[in-house]
Amino acid sequence: MIVQNISNLTSDNVDTMDSPFQVSTGILSLLAVLYGFISLLAVFGNTLVIIVILKTKTMQSITNIFIANLALGDVLIGIFSIPFQFQAALLQRWVVPYFLCPVAPFIKNLTVCVSVFTLAVIAIDRYIAVMHPLKAGVKMKIATILLANIWLFGIISSLPNLIFFQVIEVPDPSFKDQKKPFCVQAYPSNAFMSAYVFYIFLIQYLIPLLIISFTYLCIVFKIWSTNAPGQHLNRQETGRNRNRKKVIS
Repeated sequence: MIVQNISNLTSDNVDTMDSPFQVSTGILSLLAVLYGFISLLAVFGNTLVIIVILKTKTMQSITNIFIANLALGDVLIGIFSIPFQFQAALLQRWVVPYFLCPVAPFIKNLTVCVSVFTLAVIAIDRYIAVMHPLKAGVKMKIATILLANIWLFGIISSLPNLIFFQVIEVPDPSFKDQKKPFCVQAYPSNAFMSAYVFYIFLIQYLIPLLIISFTYLCIVFKIWSTNAPGQHLNRQETGRNRNRKKVIS
């Protein structure tokens, strides 16, 4: 989606706006087919994953439930984000119903939050299973509560996009004295926008990255430092054989 601060669309800098790039009909058709295929594949493939996990009792493990949650996020982004990003990027105008202007970035931000939070929870679950194998891992009831809170936190974190994105009429550089609809972010102030961007950076990137990196590094070190079953016995047997050879010689 084309995102542009509303303060940059005033009449003071209309003349300095760059003309939209031109895309040939052939390239436009090719990109439409590719984007459409990606969107359909994301929706269809992830829907199958969800159906298989929900319909098959043996597949309903904690990890697979989390994977189904990831798949649900991909389905939403395939329906509400990919198509609108395509049309806005190429046409450089908003040509779909106006109510979808805040919905598309809201869903995109929400699905990213849900995905990274779910991956972090999966990492923590694997950490408990490897580092503390005698302790019970995440129970189904706890997993359900975690997923509900992940979606709730993702919705709250994405609300500014739902509230402050809107369609406005801006000058069209291609046609003098004409305007075109644009989906833009209209945050209350630059300070609010900077604070929100920093907040999204923390929750969508930095904190999940630290959690996932720490847990999987601990798992790797634990596995590398643990002897395989029977390895200690094999070493003892090798030592006995060497002692026998020394006695015989």
